[in-house]
Amino acid sequence: MRAPVDGFVYDLQVHTIGGIITSGATVMSVVPKSGDLIVEVHRDRESIRRGRLQLGRPTKTRLPSSCRH
Repeated sequence: MRAPVDGFVYDLQVHTIGGIITSGATVMSVVPKSGDLIVEVHRDRESIRRGRLQLGRPTKTRLPSSCRH
């Protein structure tokens, strides 16, 4: 099995060697290594009013390693 991009595997659904995968099933998700990762974030209006966030501007974000979708 090959992914269409180089990246990091997460949310692996199959853990058995030789296991059967049904048609259309999600086996894993891949986060691409290259390019920007675009994230939709919901923040309170006060953070925007205080100038900590600006629409369309890049920002740094930390996610816990146990983050699940």
